[in-house]
Amino acid sequence: CEAVLVEAKFSSGNVARQGDVRVLDSENALLQTFALGSDGTVRVPLDSVDHSGGLVIEVDTGSHDNYWIVTPEDIARNCGS
Repeated sequence: CEAVLVEAKFSSGNVARQGDVRVLDSENALLQTFALGSDGTVRVPLDSVDHSGGLVIEVDTGSHDNYWIVTPEDIARNCGS
């Protein structure tokens, strides 16, 4: 329970090889920005962001974008607490 793993793929199943991942808090304030890895993933360390109110994860590949809302309950459930 140390990080949120972001995996970005297109609808074709192809991995997004480049792009930006923005992490926002529940108030939509930008917390951090990460570069998407060549394998289409990035790990967001939970100790580096205030996730008490949940997180919004945005992925922007330049030609496509999407977002996910990660609630505090999602984090707790996946952490086994």
